[in-house]
Amino acid sequence: ALAAYRESLQLRRQLRQSLGDSPQVLRDLSVSLNNVGAAEDAAGRASEALAAYRESLQLRRQLRQSLGDSPQVLDDLAVSLERIAQLGGDDPQAQHAAVDEAITLRERLVAVTQRSVYHSRRLQTAQALSRHLGQGTTEPLPLPPAPATTG
Repeated sequence: ALAAYRESLQLRRQLRQSLGDSPQVLRDLSVSLNNVGAAEDAAGRASEALAAYRESLQLRRQLRQSLGDSPQVLDDLAVSLERIAQLGGDDPQAQHAAVDEAITLRERLVAVTQRSVYHSRRLQTAQALSRHLGQGTTEPLPLPPAPATTG
């Protein structure tokens, strides 16, 4: 799966060069980066996974600046933050900041969307991650998979 995700990522990067930074191109690239991150994590390469998640997060922040706080943008941003918090690297403070921001986004989504059951469950997962990080454990807390996306 990792080889296929890397190939998809390469194609998305080429599309970005050809088409520019349209919202759809950036979102598709961020999804590909998250897929590569998940596959790298599953293969035991946490540093490569974290690098992919961080790049995806940068793109999603860029999308938020250009598109505003639509539910899709906020959900995508929260997913990236949760993945970064889960892997963390060597910076517990950054982990806590990421999960706190994800919780804030999830709370906002619960308050403003019709998909409150979905967003409520994602909020509970982010809160569980925060509690897990607060215990000072170095073991990763498995997160549910991000929702299936097209693109």
